[in-house]
Parts: sequence; C-alpha cells; structure tokens
Amino acid sequence: MEKALKGSALCAALILSAGRGNRFGAEIPKQYIKINGRTALTRSINILNSHPRIDAVKVVIHPDDIEFYNESIKGFNVLDPAFGGEERHNSVLLGLESLKSLNPKYVLIHDAVRPNIEPNLIDSLYESLSEGYDSVLPAIMVKDSIKRVDNNLVIGAINRNQLWQAQTPQAFDF
Repeated sequence: MEKALKGSALCAALILSAGRGNRFGAEIPKQYIKINGRTALTRSINILNSHPRIDAVKVVIHPDDIEFYNESIKGFNVLDPAFGGEERHNSVLLGLESLKSLNPKYVLIHDAVRPNIEPNLIDSLYESLSEGYDSVLPAIMVKDSIKRVDNNLVIGAINRNQLWQAQTPQAFDF
C-alpha cells in the first residue's frame, strides 16, 4: 500500500533487502528469518517507520521475495517496494531512482539485516545533514586483531588504529 504523503518527504528511509544471504547458508534470505516471531526486516521497518524524523520508508527487495516481504510489512504504512539489482550498489541506485517523485531532502540507507537501530543515531544523522553535511557515515573503531593471511598462514598483523567498521543507516542529502 502506497503511503499517502502531502508533497515531498523531508526525510525518507531506504531499506536494502534484496540480498540473497548466500554466505548465511539458510534456505531463505536471512532478512526474512523469524526470531521471536519477527523478521529482521520487520524490526528495521518498525524502528525507521516510527521515528518522527522519517516521513517515508521504502524497501528494496528481490522480485522472488514478494511473499516474504508482504508478510514482513503487515501493519506498517510503507511505500511500495522497489526491485533491487544484481549487486548492492545497483539496488541502492534503483532504490534512489524510485524515490525521485517523492523528492526527499534527505535519505537514510539501511541494511535490513541490521535491525538494532538506536533512535538517537537517526537523530544524530539527521542533525548532521541539517548542519550542512552532504553525507554522514556512522562507524565504530575496529577492536579485534586483524591479520594478513596468505595460503592459510598468518603473515602479519594489520594496524587497526586507522580502521573503522561502517554501520547503517548511512545518511545523504538526496
């Protein structure tokens, strides 16, 4: 069901859910596996859709997953889905193109399988965009030891002082 909006949205959330999750090894894509009765996609939608600074939520899905998707969005007011591409960057582009008619000022791009979004992170991202940043990438410093490996042998350690793990959602001026 297409969410009714008056004019354009100030901030839209784009949830990427078109991945196949092959490395995960499950029979269905991991974003649709239920944990305590709810999928990771459902949890992501719930947080983003209920945040007061987000005016619209759109999910980018794989065409084969429409039934899983419909089950995951029950009870939510979200925009019609977009279909993803072959790779993640293709899905991002297709999702952004599907938001053109909405013409949001800002867009948050989020991975469906990362459902533990803190509302204060959304606030922080939004405020940074409002202050004039074109994009904001939340990240955390790498804490684990990182090793360089060749032929299954450790050949050295990588200095982690300049390594950061990118997180989502990532925020952009549309």
